[in-house]
This record gives sequence, C-alpha cells and structure tokens, in this order.
Amino acid sequence: MDENDDDPRIFLRYYAAAIKRVFPNACDDIIALLNAPQLPPQEYLATKLVNELAALPEEFVLVLDDYHFIGEKAVHGLDLGALEPCLPGRLRTGDRRIELAPHELTNDVPRLLKKLEDSAYAAGGRDSLLLIGRRQVRSNNSWMHNFPRLMRGKDRCTLLMHPDDASRLGVAASERVCLVSRTGRIEVPLELSDEMMPGVVSLPHGWGHHRPGTRLATAGQHPGASLNDLTDDQRVDPLCGNAVLSGVPVRVEPVDGC
Repeated sequence: MDENDDDPRIFLRYYAAAIKRVFPNACDDIIALLNAPQLPPQEYLATKLVNELAALPEEFVLVLDDYHFIGEKAVHGLDLGALEPCLPGRLRTGDRRIELAPHELTNDVPRLLKKLEDSAYAAGGRDSLLLIGRRQVRSNNSWMHNFPRLMRGKDRCTLLMHPDDASRLGVAASERVCLVSRTGRIEVPLELSDEMMPGVVSLPHGWGHHRPGTRLATAGQHPGASLNDLTDDQRVDPLCGNAVLSGVPVRVEPVDGC
C-alpha cells in the first residue's frame, strides 16, 4: 500500500481483490458496488463486506503491508481525541463517592441469610437443585449463533453438573436429561465438571432457536434449549422487584423418565 491508496473506494477495491485471489467467487457484490458511479453509504458497504466474509468456506490471513501510509479517517475510523476524566463530576451520590455498601443492601443481608438457610428455598430435598446461567466467549448471548465458524465443534448448550450429583441422580455425561422447574421442562445434553458446586447446575443462556419464525439458518441447525423456559414468573427479588433469573429450583431426570 502507498499514499495513493488513501481513499475508501480504492482501499476496498484492493481489499476485495486480495480476497478474490484466494476465493475467486467471493466479493462480487462488493466490487460491483465499488464500481458504481456513486458509492453507497459506508455502513451499507461494511455490512455487505461482513456478510461476504462470513460466507467464505475457510479462514485466511490478509496482510496489509505499509498500512501506516493510510491517513484518511474514513478508512481508519473517527478519532475523538484523548480520553478526558469525568469523575467525580458524573457521580450523583451526595458525597461524590461510589457507595460499595449502600444501606438498602446491607439492611437486607439478614433476610437473605435466612432465605439461604431455609430448606424450602435452598436445594432442599434429595433431587432438588438450583439452576444458574452462564456466558460463553464464542456465543456472547445469542447474536453469534448464526455465524457458521463460531458454531463449529462440540455442542456448547450443555447442562453442567457436579459428578457427585450425577452419581446420586443416576445420570451420566453426554446423556440427554430432562430439566424440570415449576413452570416448564426442557431436554439438554449433560456435561460433568468438578468446578460446579454440588447442588447447583448451569445452563448457558441465549439458546432456543427452534421457535417458529426465528429465520436464522445456521442457528436453527444448533437450536439448543432456552433457560427462559424454566424461569418462574412468580419469583421476584424482594429488594428491587427484578425477576429472579438465577438460583431457580429445578430437578434433573433421565429423558425416559420425563
């Protein structure tokens, strides 16, 4: 690259041409747009380019040599300047300090401890468990599930359980199990991990792409199961009134016993 490439149209032409050297059938739509008399909006071009890259059959490495010659902001992005401190001015507390232990929370601790000790709330009963969610780097909730490369490999929508609980309940790794709460039931593959606390199971959220009208071809091939099908609409946090989405009482059964 050199100073003459300091133009979005020229830059993207070279970019698309480099990709076509590896994938001859790629980037035809992008090149047609770049050759048009009037260049489309940059946001539209960026979306088209991302879609083209997502459709490529395999990964590749593109080296931008002498990229430091490019100075056009439309290529590099917009520089908003150096960061400026905004604290404590943006704090709305009376003393302009961050309250790590506000009275509303500390005063609620005795109630919380009593709840945790209450066998009706905790994992009381031989077969009762508490369900929590989890996030995964490669699926960031659900918006990456329609990207083919990130969906490769083993099934990641699994129920994590401690081996001791699995032995007690008579279930084994890789089996499909039935996860049941007061409000619903789902089927998921089981994965064992000694990193889980006994009495607690974990299901990643952001799955459940099997519903009519989803219109996500790749995600539809890996639908998984939705944690939201098990949350209880009658359980709310007494302090703030938010819905309880973690620590939901559930039980796990073999699929043939559901």
